[in-house]
Amino acid sequence: MRTLVSLALVGLSGCIVHIGSGDLVDVDLPVDAFDAMAAEQGLVVRHVEGERAVTAHIDDNLRDLLVVEVVDGELRMGFGDLPILVDPSDDAWIEVVAPPPERFSASGGASIDAVGAGEVVRLSASGGAGIEVVVTATTRAEVSASGGADVTLGGTAPAVDVDASGGATVTSTIKAGSASVSASGGAHVSVHATTSVTVSASGGSTVEVAGDPEDRDVDTSGGSTVTF
Repeated sequence: MRTLVSLALVGLSGCIVHIGSGDLVDVDLPVDAFDAMAAEQGLVVRHVEGERAVTAHIDDNLRDLLVVEVVDGELRMGFGDLPILVDPSDDAWIEVVAPPPERFSASGGASIDAVGAGEVVRLSASGGAGIEVVVTATTRAEVSASGGADVTLGGTAPAVDVDASGGATVTSTIKAGSASVSASGGAHVSVHATTSVTVSASGGSTVEVAGDPEDRDVDTSGGSTVTF
């Protein structure tokens, strides 16, 4: 069993640290319909297709701090806006059963593993967060990653757009017809394009392009590299 710790951090922030007890409980969380998902504060979220249901497998002492709600069509999962830091147990997770959303956002060390679908599927990750999405039906997949985030994109899509910065890593195995990549600040991006690719890389970034596209528009600076 993990030791429960609640500490007031010394300094001006006034934050409280809540560490998960290790005693995990299952909580069913009724939610309204949504087409987007957002996770933060270290939460581990896994999505499967099916009839809508949300279950949290969470430390008993963190249960009342957990906030899961739908705002403007987005399922938001976190620990609210209180000045607290939360460290759930490694085995804690939230399972989301629903039709594939079209937008995903993760921050603050959270992770999302999901299936996505929609006219345009959008992924946004920051602050060491991770997103892994398999796209099943879309015309375009768009990824924005920063601050050491890690994004993995699979499935099918005619076009892929990636904007990565601040040491983020984006790996797309989608065999797209076209790909557009903007990489900066030590980011690393891998894409697959069969027809055309546009790359702008700066600040020591690396970009790898598979698929041998014939149409190539590449601009590099600041020690960045692009390989085919």
